[in-house]
Amino acid sequence: MSHTKHWGIDALGDEIFEDDVIFEFPNGDIVLAENIYEYVIRAFGAKELVAK
Repeated sequence: MSHTKHWGIDALGDEIFEDDVIFEFPNGDIVLAENIYEYVIRAFGAKELVAK
């Protein structure tokens, strides 16, 4: 994908470019779609586990 216009920085510090898919949260955070998993882990202090 060719990015043309810098749009900003997401809550995890990654650059956002025009046409990137983003999520906007009620607290004002903007997160790139590819960072959503990491953001949720950090924001909610979740632990990734394997069900046994």
